Amino acid sequence: MMRKLIVMAMVAGLVGVGGYVRNASAGATIDLVFVSKNGGAIAATDTVTAAPGDTLVMNIVMRNDVGLSGHAFSIQYDLSGTPANHELDVRARQNWGGIAMSKTNVVYSPLGGPSGGFSTTTPTFVGSWQSTNGASSNLLLLPSAGAFAGGYTIGTVGWKVSGGVATDGQDILAGYFNPGVDGLGGANFGDIAGTALFHGATVNVVPEPGTAALLGFGLVGLVLAGRRNRA
Repeated sequence: MMRKLIVMAMVAGLVGVGGYVRNASAGATIDLVFVSKNGGAIAATDTVTAAPGDTLVMNIVMRNDVGLSGHAFSIQYDLSGTPANHELDVRARQNWGGIAMSKTNVVYSPLGGPSGGFSTTTPTFVGSWQSTNGASSNLLLLPSAGAFAGGYTIGTVGWKVSGGVATDGQDILAGYFNPGVDGLGGANFGDIAGTALFHGATVNVVPEPGTAALLGFGLVGLVLAGRRNRA
């Protein structure tokens, strides 16, 4: 029964993908924000430069402008379609622990706790991040305000950079990619999936020093060969 509260028969497309925009207004806005690289904190950003072997931690931040009875969404990544352009591997995934909605500690939280609710991770998919208001008819996750004006960090993903191309646009997208599960619920569990705004994230991979040196030597060789041919 509780799982049906998440499902709510919401199968919807991706509403929007863009940069890390804090001031967009929507029923819910989802930002993907890198906060750590190789174990050290970095300024929150939706675009990061990394080398093969680097590790990254990305927060999933949700800001809601309306009360929510439930949410569920997932992530697609490395969508280039060719093994040569594969850039990222999922190292870890976790939902948040939830947040109290009342003084009696009624919690808006994931089904199954922080490690629950996930489908099988694939080379292009991870999710779903989800929470409900526990079937309450009068308690909703309040719009982000006060201490939570910047939104709620509702989950994290740990990545390992595997290689790939130097830059090819956005690598990580959030949206309703898990049909029959993903969606957004407002008051009285109404379907408000169409009011969500999703933002993506980008990892620009730089070659390892040895690879860069070999590339440089190769370019020098081509230049010298061209000069000899002209002579």
